[in-house]
Amino acid sequence: MSRARIGNLVRTVGGPLLALTVLFVAYELWRRISGQPHFLVPDTPDVIVAAVTDIQTLWPAAWVTLKEAIYGLLLATAVGWTLGVVAQESKILEKAVMPYAVVSQAIPTLAIAPLLILWFGFTLLPKILVAALLCFFPILINTHAGMRSLESEYLDLMYSLEAGRWQTLFKVRLPAAVPFMFAGLKNGCVLAVVGALVAEWVGAHEGMGPLIIRSLGVFKTTIVFAAILYLSFMSIALFWVVSAIERLVLRILYGRQSISTAA
Repeated sequence: MSRARIGNLVRTVGGPLLALTVLFVAYELWRRISGQPHFLVPDTPDVIVAAVTDIQTLWPAAWVTLKEAIYGLLLATAVGWTLGVVAQESKILEKAVMPYAVVSQAIPTLAIAPLLILWFGFTLLPKILVAALLCFFPILINTHAGMRSLESEYLDLMYSLEAGRWQTLFKVRLPAAVPFMFAGLKNGCVLAVVGALVAEWVGAHEGMGPLIIRSLGVFKTTIVFAAILYLSFMSIALFWVVSAIERLVLRILYGRQSISTAA
């Protein structure tokens, strides 16, 4: 392995490990200074042990929440990307879509989730819808901003070449908007997990939400902290997957040299 690759590996892994170490040290200091009882604020080793030994309890619940988050993210991506592109291509649709998109974010999620549970029952659908609603807005806004980010020189060039509207869209506008679209998608990864968890807290029989509520009811805080670890790793994993897909797409669109230069 070359020195450059070793350096890249250290920069990639070293930063998160350092941040994780600082977080654990800060937690341990706070636990000792606050004087909270052990059953309320468990030791870090106890949390790690619970995350491993109780995997048969934690992983099935985590898998349910992860599915809800992924489906919600996919739904929000499909709708957000489509509306972001359409809003740029049609001023009428832009004026029709964007205000209601803003209004959708002004309504508290906790007010919408109970209604969705009442309408669709304790199924997977309301959790997916809440997750999609929470991560839809940044995906839409970033896509719309990306579609508008194209410099006028490129549009003038396409006009001089007598390119049609669809040619300009697929040859110039969309490739220029791809980094913005994935920026919104990476932002939506974390929000999708949060949305799924909120929906589970409102009404669900399985998933991380009910597991956390049940564990708090019997003061099993080690399970609660272990569940938080699982949720954190789920968000990080989704972020990394989206980042990997982004690098692949950008490599296809712009070539290896552009990717290395951007990095």
